[in-house]
Amino acid sequence: HGVDVWDAFAEVVFRAPTAKPVDVGVSLSLLTAFLERTLGDVCFSLLTNENAAMKKVLVPRMTKHLLVHPIMVDALGDAMMRVLQVVVGPPTGLNLRNILWHGYLPMPRAPV
Repeated sequence: HGVDVWDAFAEVVFRAPTAKPVDVGVSLSLLTAFLERTLGDVCFSLLTNENAAMKKVLVPRMTKHLLVHPIMVDALGDAMMRVLQVVVGPPTGLNLRNILWHGYLPMPRAPV
């Protein structure tokens, strides 16, 4: 077993208003990771339901491929997929995930 994603997500969201700037950066990074994992889980579930007879279901490994997968667009809708593409999508969008993960968003240093 791992961490319950939804419990961790709730903790990050409900702590955010009182969090220190360093915590906000870490929280946003965790949220994008949770979002990516959840998108993969949703795709797996949808593909499994659609292809029950298949022994092996292939879920795209990269988030940018999940965000254009026809089954995801059908399930979540075009508008939601566009928002997700901006937030965690390919480098042609705002892609907050890459901005955070690669350190382009300046964060205050943690006290030493």
